[in-house]
Amino acid sequence: MQKKKWISLALALIMIVSCSFMTVRSDSAYAASVQDRINQATKDKQAALNELNKDKKAKSQYIAQKEKIDHEIDLIEAELSEIDAIIGEAEAGIKQKEEEIAGYEAQIAENDENFRRRFRAMDESVGANYLDILLNSTSMSDFFLRLETLREFTEYDQSVIDEMLTLKQGIEASKNELVLKRDEQKQARDLVDNKRDSLNAKLKEQNQLITKISAEIEKDEKLFNEASRLEEQLKESLRSSLSSSNSSKNSTTPSGKTLKYSGGKFAFPAPSMTRVSSQYGYRTHPVTGQKYKFHKGMDLAAPQGTNIVAAEAGVVRSAGWNGGYGYCVVIDHGSGVATLYGHSSKLLVKKGQEVSKGQVIAKVGSTGVSTGPHLHFEVLINGNTTNPAPYIGLG
Repeated sequence: MQKKKWISLALALIMIVSCSFMTVRSDSAYAASVQDRINQATKDKQAALNELNKDKKAKSQYIAQKEKIDHEIDLIEAELSEIDAIIGEAEAGIKQKEEEIAGYEAQIAENDENFRRRFRAMDESVGANYLDILLNSTSMSDFFLRLETLREFTEYDQSVIDEMLTLKQGIEASKNELVLKRDEQKQARDLVDNKRDSLNAKLKEQNQLITKISAEIEKDEKLFNEASRLEEQLKESLRSSLSSSNSSKNSTTPSGKTLKYSGGKFAFPAPSMTRVSSQYGYRTHPVTGQKYKFHKGMDLAAPQGTNIVAAEAGVVRSAGWNGGYGYCVVIDHGSGVATLYGHSSKLLVKKGQEVSKGQVIAKVGSTGVSTGPHLHFEVLINGNTTNPAPYIGLG
């Protein structure tokens, strides 16, 4: 699509150059031909502007999505920090549990060693089993004494065994608790890490989209600027042609009367409204945002359908569609002076028609390249624009 636009613009430029070498031509046919190319250049410019606005809108959406992902990543990082803090607390608890386990194991080892030492000492001192110990009693009182001693030994040993079992069970429970905590925290961090990786992948994709659409916007701007340049060249070519034609012969009315501008003050072209929304000269283009674009006329703010009047008596040289001007009227006032009225919603005069000063010639609109209803008013001297303000009492 863009390649075709470039080809179209290149061909149009070639046509401009070739036209300059035409030696035999009809002024009216030439003007019509140039106007057709102006209209095409305006269409190309509008198409490029549409693409530019569409791509800018897409870029804004991509940037908004990127900002959303950035925010989600910030939340994920905060969540990871919180999990890491919990893991840090768990590790401290794990260390404490390990110290407790080490103490339990040391106590078990000590009890086990005491138990074995006593058992060996008893076995070595008596040198017989429990039954022999009892049968070797010297008296009944000795028998009961030995029985009580054995019972105390066995009870003590059983308590040691029970304590060892309890400690071992406590160790196993503590170890299982630590393993569970570690697993839970690891699973939580893995889940958050996976989510962060997914968001980072989306962020990378958005950045790629932004880079790509930025390149498209740059191409769109080049197309728009080239189409605008071509449109202005064509308009200048048409102005020069008309200026040359007018200088070679006197401007006349349909009745044959020679037109001559008296030099008086013009009628205000939008009499019901006097607010100037954009002055003549360099400005930021209201549609494209291009800085320091030269504005060749004056914009007069007015509602849709407001009357537009002829600033001075003269003959309508053109009335119809005129590229970025939309529906436009150009009036020749003689002496090389002409006025242009652009962006009209409706034209009330025709080419070749004689008009009087203050006569309603069109209605305010927003046709062509326009941001809203207004009158674009130009004053041309020998085909060149000049500041309209002094002619209508504003400067």
